[in-house]
Amino acid sequence: MPGCSHIYDMNTIVKLIDDYSKNLKEIGKSNCEDTVKLEQGIAISKKTLNQMRLKIRANRFPSKKAEITFFKLQKPFVHARLIYFMHRHNYYSDRPKSQVNLQKKYIKGLLKRLETKKNKHLEFYRYYDNGDKCLDYIYFTRRNTQLEIFHNDEHFDKDPEFCTSHGYQAAEVLAYKFLMIYYTKELDKLKIKESQQIGKEIRNPILNNITWTASKTDLVELVYALIACGAIKNGEVEIKNVVKACQLIFNIDLGNIYKTYTEIKARDKDLTKFLDNLKLSLTKKIESDYEKI
Repeated sequence: MPGCSHIYDMNTIVKLIDDYSKNLKEIGKSNCEDTVKLEQGIAISKKTLNQMRLKIRANRFPSKKAEITFFKLQKPFVHARLIYFMHRHNYYSDRPKSQVNLQKKYIKGLLKRLETKKNKHLEFYRYYDNGDKCLDYIYFTRRNTQLEIFHNDEHFDKDPEFCTSHGYQAAEVLAYKFLMIYYTKELDKLKIKESQQIGKEIRNPILNNITWTASKTDLVELVYALIACGAIKNGEVEIKNVVKACQLIFNIDLGNIYKTYTEIKARDKDLTKFLDNLKLSLTKKIESDYEKI
């Protein structure tokens, strides 16, 4: 970099990143609310980026390889997390607070916008994801003046000595992955919550007093028997769905049904103990009813 007499020391940036990572871990371990943790993450990310900027302005890179490493990997490592924290902070403040279906719709909209943005720069996303290097000297060195540099509003990329044409997009590629994972998990949580709400609505008040008083193994035996004989959807139904229905109806957790079924198959005798008892009990009841006539 013109005007710099000192040579950039890569170990200085490595230490900054190590300290940054340790600080983020400490923030993650704290008992603060999520919004407070995000604000702390944003603050430490901005501070680290500013420290990087000062180091780069005061020193010149020893080689183009070192410059590419910084703008392709080191700076995006921090910048991606800043983007991620800011997105999440906005999500916490803007998301619907009431109905689950509105929250789901909101997250789906966020996921769609992320996907649309990715598709606009799909060629670069693939380049970065694949670890390609053939265009690194264009994308990640400051010598390139043909491509638009000032394509975002963040001050960290408005300093021409601290940005390249695709440095911000590199951070976006990483942030995209973090956000897709986070929003997908949030959506899954809402689906579970919605399922539980539906379950409560079904149980109230019809199923409140219907409980399974035989053993869990007996119920698993019955479920497998019903499917085996084609009594439910002609036998073309996933066992886990029938188990979920039974757990909901009888307000019971059957645990690992596959392990229970293995134990049933391993019986030395009375392979269908519960089913045999069902037949015997029903036969006795019918006979008893006849005697009362």
